[in-house]
Amino acid sequence: MNRYHAAGICLLLFAAAPAVQAGDLDQLKGRARCLRLQAQRHYDQALACFDALRADFPQDPDLIRMQALTLEFADRREEALSRYREYIERCPDCPHASRVRRSVESLESRTEGREDRSGGSPHERARRLYEQAYVLKSTHPDRAAALCRQILGMVGTADLYHAKARKLLDSLEGKQDEAAEPERPAGRLSATAEARAKALYDKAEALAQADPRGALDLCHQVLGLVGRGHALFAPTVELMRSIDPASAPAEPKKPDSPGDAGGRTPR
Repeated sequence: MNRYHAAGICLLLFAAAPAVQAGDLDQLKGRARCLRLQAQRHYDQALACFDALRADFPQDPDLIRMQALTLEFADRREEALSRYREYIERCPDCPHASRVRRSVESLESRTEGREDRSGGSPHERARRLYEQAYVLKSTHPDRAAALCRQILGMVGTADLYHAKARKLLDSLEGKQDEAAEPERPAGRLSATAEARAKALYDKAEALAQADPRGALDLCHQVLGLVGRGHALFAPTVELMRSIDPASAPAEPKKPDSPGDAGGRTPR
């Protein structure tokens, strides 16, 4: 992409965006920075930039649309669909809603037929999305909610992950306060709890490659012990994000005969 093409993309996106109040110079500068990263194809950085901008300006739904567009450029179609749907749900009568609906229809038609290559069965895709949503529920509840909605549209009510996604979404939206995970104080733990949390984290870190599901379970136990202000909270969340629950350790290669191991038969 040459610089003229990149500048054209930025100008088109600015022209399509709703007018920003005269005093919102910080938002204008933030949008320009995010769009520049997008035009340079630094999509992960652009998404992080939009995340930060949404935190500062949560009332602006157009930032959701810009994130969806970035995800579409990155060929992350399911995530783009989820973000476009979030925009329509948040702002069904906005000026760009009809265009976004057309984008959703186009993406859905292009996504059909890719199941065997990238997703597996709907049940398997729902499982992976639910695991992502569970990891994100504390740090990015809006993303977790969008993933839950995607699951509800992907599998029927008889599927296990439909019920799980429904329960998590209700919890995220505050409809089932009793089901929501209680906020733990950031105060000091007892020496026993501190040692247990540290031991669980160390074990999860060691198992991340060999047993990803076991490592995720240990991470959940750590988060059940510590609060947001605890030193282990952030590294545990990062560890969970880095774990691919679908991965499996490779089978160790067995020698063809006892003599293959170092040329000697073990006693």
